Amino acid sequence: MADGLRVGITFYWGECYSDMWSSGAGQNVYFLYKTIEALPQVKEVYLVHNGCDVNNMPERMYIKEMLVQIRELKDVLDTTDVVIEGLLKITPDVEELLNNHHIKTVSYQMRQTYVADMEKLVNNSPEDGTFNGVTYDAIWLLPHHMHTSHDYLEIMYRSKVSEVPMVWDPFFFDLAAERQGGLDFCKYKNTGLRAKRVVCFDSNMTVVKTSIVPALIAEEAYREDPDLIRHIYLLNTVHLKDVPSFKDYVGYMRSVANNTLTVEGRFIAPGFMANYADVVLAFQMENGLNYSYFESLYADYPLVHNSPFLHEADVGYYYHDFDAYDGAHQLLSAIKYYDQDIAEHKKRNKAYLAKLAPTHKANVKAYGRLLEKVVSEEA
Repeated sequence: MADGLRVGITFYWGECYSDMWSSGAGQNVYFLYKTIEALPQVKEVYLVHNGCDVNNMPERMYIKEMLVQIRELKDVLDTTDVVIEGLLKITPDVEELLNNHHIKTVSYQMRQTYVADMEKLVNNSPEDGTFNGVTYDAIWLLPHHMHTSHDYLEIMYRSKVSEVPMVWDPFFFDLAAERQGGLDFCKYKNTGLRAKRVVCFDSNMTVVKTSIVPALIAEEAYREDPDLIRHIYLLNTVHLKDVPSFKDYVGYMRSVANNTLTVEGRFIAPGFMANYADVVLAFQMENGLNYSYFESLYADYPLVHNSPFLHEADVGYYYHDFDAYDGAHQLLSAIKYYDQDIAEHKKRNKAYLAKLAPTHKANVKAYGRLLEKVVSEEA
């Protein structure tokens, strides 16, 4: 077994990425860092950049709070054993540099790669695709992306794709909560009111996370029992209000006509939930593990979702696929029964989230095994 390993995880910050809430990828890199740091065979782990301004780090990147080591790539070429591609993509010139220094490489795939690339294709996007000719010693892929992206990545990269555990802890949620009234303020509280406020945080930046189905679910629940729906907030939708297809969709809803459903901008979850939410309603398509789900469960909010991963863990209120009727039934069940069953929900939520911890024994073991494979002769 290799030991005394030094591992770098690529990272960047600047004008195009200056806020840890802009994307879950930056948070994911931190959780990966904590897992790699916990591996007994790793002597040192650090975030590596390629010429970023270390003297002007954006405050909302939380670099100081994370207590991570940061190195410039050129300074650690002679001492690094493995570089994991995280936030900063490895380019062909960097690949050559790493190869010349006998550094193993891993691509840590955090996004819905196949869908993202297909969206670029059908929309004739000028953005670069995933592939740039670089190959890796290994590809690590999260469980909820295996179905769509495994073959896509393995064939194109000509390297074996391995499933790695999803890791998460409430570090960033707690930081945000501190700035928005404190953790106790941001956690769920029973208002004592029969009618509940429903919020959907889905991003509407990709087809894998949209508020179309949640709006349909909420509308059906409202039609069935309007006295139970106090308000429906669709976040990340205000920019769509004049898009004809969206306007014609929600514009014919009874909940909109009665000013119960409103389109809103983008907000950070802890503060918005504390002030405006009683139930979180979510939708995903081939993206069943999502930080917003974990945050809702951590804050003890009832979560209505269609994630098969959460369903398997028996957390939240599950509806199947695109079944809006079942979704409406689950939403009304959450409104009616969550408060009386909250102790059991909290127990299941806590048990599930504990298994996501970066330092959980099973996660450390799985990542350690895959890292060993990367540095061994068989990689």
